[in-house]
Amino acid sequence: MQVSVDRDRCCSSGLCASNAPEIFDQDEQDGRVMLRQTVFLPVQFADIRLAGELCPCGAITVTEGISPADEAADGTADQTTDQTAEQTAEQTAGQATKQTAEQTAESADAQPGTGR
Repeated sequence: MQVSVDRDRCCSSGLCASNAPEIFDQDEQDGRVMLRQTVFLPVQFADIRLAGELCPCGAITVTEGISPADEAADGTADQTTDQTAEQTAEQTAGQATKQTAEQTAESADAQPGTGR
């Protein structure tokens, strides 16, 4: 999940900070929205969505999906990297087996007296 705030659109209602105080705050100078964090936990998603929906000025944009920061926070990036490495190893092993079989067949064809 990605969250962005548009301070120029903010009308300082404070609904975001009251619904998700760990995520949103209000600037002491002008009362406009500020993000308190940029990496969000799944348990915070509902509060973030609610704050975005309740914002009377549309100053909060919530984009669903996994951001690089989310992957780093929940370990998904490591899991994805492990899966990719495993797939690459399997493909490489499969290619090596195929090459060995082809070389064996070529070698057998090249030997005299094998009937080929």
